[in-house]
Amino acid sequence: MIFSRLKIVFYAEILLNCLSAGLYLFGGTVGIELLGVSQPTPILADVFRWFAVMTLVITYIMAHTLLSRDERALRFVLEGYLFGEVIYLVVLVQFVDTLGGVWAPGAVFAGLITIFLASVRVIYLTLSPQVIQNAA
Repeated sequence: MIFSRLKIVFYAEILLNCLSAGLYLFGGTVGIELLGVSQPTPILADVFRWFAVMTLVITYIMAHTLLSRDERALRFVLEGYLFGEVIYLVVLVQFVDTLGGVWAPGAVFAGLITIFLASVRVIYLTLSPQVIQNAA
């Protein structure tokens, strides 16, 4: 079934989010430098650590929802993630613009993976209404 295959992407996202958060929490400034920031300040590193903490919180919510097999809850979480991805892409473009408009490899990867994940969510949310109606 297509939903099972799409959910594999969400499980992979959980792993990727944990790796990213770990990089920002424990990797010093390496993750920030991959985004194109040369010589990040300590305060910027702290801001990215807070971002990592919030990433872990929303990742926990996604993991719990996937494991619960509650399609209504999953739909709600996916909608929230999709909303966040739209905002994230706007902020990413502004971030790159602030850095002089040069797209570093990390920023390109972040943008592309966000677009890919948002696309998978749109597909899942578009195809899943009949499942939700049947569950009610």
